Amino acid sequence: MPVTSNRRSEADDVARDDEHSWALHLQPCGALLIERTTMFYARLSGRGAELALHLASTGSTARTGQILSRVYAEPDPDSPDWIASMLKAHPATQDWEQLIAGRPLPVTGSPDAYVPLQCSLQLTNACNLRCSFCYASSGRPFPSELGVDDWLRVMQRLATAGVAAVTLTGGEPTIARGFDQILATASALFTSVDVFTNGMTWPEDRIALVRALGNVRCQVSVDGLAPRHDHLRGRRGSYAAALCTIERLAAAGVTVVVSMTVGPDNAGDVVPLARELDAAGAAYFRVGTIVSVGRGGDRDFGLSDEHLEDVDCQLQRARDAATGLKVQGWDACGDPVDELREIGPAFDFCLPGYLNWHILADGRVTPCQVEGESLGHILKDSVADLGAPERLMDLRGRAKACECLRHVELPDDGDVPFTARTEACAPRKPAPC
Repeated sequence: MPVTSNRRSEADDVARDDEHSWALHLQPCGALLIERTTMFYARLSGRGAELALHLASTGSTARTGQILSRVYAEPDPDSPDWIASMLKAHPATQDWEQLIAGRPLPVTGSPDAYVPLQCSLQLTNACNLRCSFCYASSGRPFPSELGVDDWLRVMQRLATAGVAAVTLTGGEPTIARGFDQILATASALFTSVDVFTNGMTWPEDRIALVRALGNVRCQVSVDGLAPRHDHLRGRRGSYAAALCTIERLAAAGVTVVVSMTVGPDNAGDVVPLARELDAAGAAYFRVGTIVSVGRGGDRDFGLSDEHLEDVDCQLQRARDAATGLKVQGWDACGDPVDELREIGPAFDFCLPGYLNWHILADGRVTPCQVEGESLGHILKDSVADLGAPERLMDLRGRAKACECLRHVELPDDGDVPFTARTEACAPRKPAPC
């Protein structure tokens, strides 16, 4: 889907009907009905998956009702209204008939393994900055990192298994050997691609490549105004370089998301930074807190209640003042569905290991970027083995940093595959300003 402007109109916030790309992604516990462009999904039981497949095939709720009525001998085959009422009863699928009926519905995933929908690929642990809170302690490459051909093979395996979106990260991904080739291949294999970058290494020909690919979005990390950003990132001039990259990407029509990691030192910079990002042409701005792992594990980056309330108020003020920038809430996995649909591919499904994997530069597969315990190796283990339910349950018991993984629950009936959430996953309530 070509990107022609860094500012998305209201009509573009959710893909138009003729742009929807729905698929049925099988899991050991039911299935997911996923729109692969926005990564919006609904969880289905086995009966729900069967209904979706028949509706896509017949193009008619009446015919689908007749088929399923006869298969299950209930309700009355000549009274198909029950299908329509069943569809409308599902809050996430009220538009099934309009969006799915009569359209191809590809089937991906596996009934025997949890194949992820999204993967982040750490192309290298090397980095040209030294951030004081880096969860990966990036700086030097690992002794043995995957090469270009390895990453191409990894992406081919993921795409054929049903992964819809990938995030290229690091370290700093743009300094990985063969980055442009990896990026172009990812764009061809997956519906959407995100690049997480510090904005330091973006020559004009790379920006032209991203524009030509059309389905690549860039997330640039900016952690306050120049003095604080440069101090936290360990390099003078890094803020100016990042802001310049944002302006150049936006001018080229590339969607730019800016992520700010908030700690006590920079908590007061939210509003003035949002103002500068708005002027630079960034499309989205979101904030998150520092996770106390990696290089950030030996310092106290915690925010007081007063800091949290102040940031909440700043986010609201930034929202009110922005002319083109869309200011998101806290980077929490409990974000409202309409917000996830608006921003596009979700950054965190809150279900590490089950819906998303993080693949380290040396090939180890972990459930998320902050967890060090591994599911296995992406080139030595099959996708089915990596996503085997028993392997995920074992990892759940070994996980040290990933709170979300330890709270995932799989009910016996399969109607609602995942039910539990941690307090950290709940959306924050705005403070009174």
